[in-house]
Amino acid sequence: MAFSIDHKRRVAEFTAGPGFSGTVLSRAVAAMFDKDPRTASYDIIMDVRESDTGATPADIQIVVDAYHRHKRAKGPKYGCFVTTDPNYPLWTQVMDQMFGDRQHKVFVTVEGARAFLDRARSQAA
Repeated sequence: MAFSIDHKRRVAEFTAGPGFSGTVLSRAVAAMFDKDPRTASYDIIMDVRESDTGATPADIQIVVDAYHRHKRAKGPKYGCFVTTDPNYPLWTQVMDQMFGDRQHKVFVTVEGARAFLDRARSQAA
């Protein structure tokens, strides 16, 4: 799994390769929030195109619990999933409800997710 944080842009990016389960990925995101609570306010790009194990509601709950342990900045926050799985838009609707103040979107490329974040930020400014 690849992982990076760009503090200047306030974006964290994760890339899940084959064999990385939703549980492993969720624990990594939760650990990021707990290690550096500022990151709970960052946008996240999660490339899961090569992941072959999927995620469960319990995996998402790991992230939700860590997210809500930390105070977050006001304003829009996005979780961007890069996938070709046609069911992900359904997952993101559920996640929007679970997180409350974070919106989740689906893209087919990392570049598309980055471009969306750039547009969203310029509109919010």
